Amino acid sequence: MAKLQEEFHGKMRAAHYALNTERSYWNWIRRYLFFHGMKHPKDMGAPEISMFLTHLATKEFVAGATQKQALAALVFLYEKVLFKEVEIED
Repeated sequence: MAKLQEEFHGKMRAAHYALNTERSYWNWIRRYLFFHGMKHPKDMGAPEISMFLTHLATKEFVAGATQKQALAALVFLYEKVLFKEVEIED
């Protein structure tokens, strides 16, 4: 996970994201990885993201804006770090 984290932080800094956003996004990515048993995100995709977001909504009762932030973090990870497109259905 250390290599993934290093790559993620490098991409965030290159894109000039605020440090608070970087920290928040990494927190969502960590939660996503732990939720899926530390499976590498390159081996997952849209179904796992949807499952995680559903869990946030139904089990943790997070607000819609919070879900959107988690989704934004995961989309950044997949598209900017892993160069993998994911299509999430609403």
